[in-house]
Amino acid sequence: MERRSVLKGLAIGAGAVAAGVVLPAAVAENFGPKGPEVDDPRPAGFWEKDAGPWPTVPRLESDVQADVAVIGSGITGLCAALTLRELRPELKLCVLDSHRPGSGASSRNSGHLVAEYHAWESILDSQGPEAAKEWNQFSGRAQAALLDFIRFRNIECNLRPEPLIAAATKGQVPALQKLAARMQAAGRDSTLHQGQEFQEKIGTRFYAAGIEESSCLLMHPGKLIKGILERVLGQGVPVYGNSPVLKVANTDSAVAANLLSTPQGTVAAKQVFFATNAYTPRLGGLLSSRMIPIHVAIVATRPLTPAERERAGFLWANLKEIQTLSRTIGLTPDHRVFLRGIFGYKSFNSCVWGPGGKDYERMERELRERLPYLEGIEVTERWCGPVAMNVSGRPLAGALPAKGQYICACYNGVGMVDGFYHGRLVAHQMLGADHPDLKYLYPLAQAGWIPPEPGRSIGAKAFFYFGL
Repeated sequence: MERRSVLKGLAIGAGAVAAGVVLPAAVAENFGPKGPEVDDPRPAGFWEKDAGPWPTVPRLESDVQADVAVIGSGITGLCAALTLRELRPELKLCVLDSHRPGSGASSRNSGHLVAEYHAWESILDSQGPEAAKEWNQFSGRAQAALLDFIRFRNIECNLRPEPLIAAATKGQVPALQKLAARMQAAGRDSTLHQGQEFQEKIGTRFYAAGIEESSCLLMHPGKLIKGILERVLGQGVPVYGNSPVLKVANTDSAVAANLLSTPQGTVAAKQVFFATNAYTPRLGGLLSSRMIPIHVAIVATRPLTPAERERAGFLWANLKEIQTLSRTIGLTPDHRVFLRGIFGYKSFNSCVWGPGGKDYERMERELRERLPYLEGIEVTERWCGPVAMNVSGRPLAGALPAKGQYICACYNGVGMVDGFYHGRLVAHQMLGADHPDLKYLYPLAQAGWIPPEPGRSIGAKAFFYFGL
């Protein structure tokens, strides 16, 4: 089920009304803080810690010039920088991050690499099965390109094929059956399983049926991002950490149309690539009417012993629930069981959640409710971070109205394949280089409108309060 359904449930209409009632639209658009949250401590999540020692990068402490400056050092920004280097080795490049490279959403996800175009269901409804197949085939090429990228560069990230199961409780089985038929119509290979045999394979009776998606692969997100960072640095591209971009000024200069200000230095760049995902609206309100940051979190157990795994008896450990506020269950390479779920929305597009004690406790209860075999096995890891969502369910990728500015962001919670491939495509677009899949970049103007504050908070917080 598309995660854009979350936004449909955010009471957007009610939020828009609230914004209009409380504040005039023009005032509401400029209501509240919009600056980067430079004091965010951003503690490392499990994937980042488990990846081993990371390369040390400096802070930007001088004024530099560049042909292209990339803001953000997750999978999108790093892969875009590497693509730019490969296409035009003579270009002067730099990458800036407000915190540690790779410490954002790229190292805080479930580790799934799926060949699924996120908005395929809405395309199926509006344009028919052939169009849905075409877009899913596009995502298949994106997944294949990422696999080639990993293998060609010898990045060790525990890459392995593993089915992802779209799981449903007893009451959701009719909806799951409809989903299976729609997946077949859209050209997605899938097998429906149900009954006792299915429950034995997943080790729990909480779910009654599931759709096996055989095209999925799993990997270690932290190791993947660290490996890409090492390759970027190996190509001589400077990467600056703890260097938040506070402001981007667009000028008429033919030499450097964009001036990026950080606390201790500036970058004068001909072109800027925003690879900032959920952090984008806090860059002066950029695209704040097109996306919304939603906080997701993961709780994980200690590693299960061989005896505990045998007693649990599961063959399939990677499950994705089909409801709107879905949970994802997975298994790390060292056999920790984790659950990923939604925390909610923080006012003014904040990307800092806070301690999250009660929220983590809720998620731990949900994990044990779903998997009774975890009784007596403690949860030892907890981490969270924001993802960006929009109404269309499609990534925002392409040129911005300001001269020399481009963006690739908003992956609606499924960003590893999308972030990689769209980052490479936009890098081609910036340089005027040909690529057969450039036609699949989605126009920013069609992304759909999301109301400003305070209506955004009113709608979102009410929805998550009652939905969670």
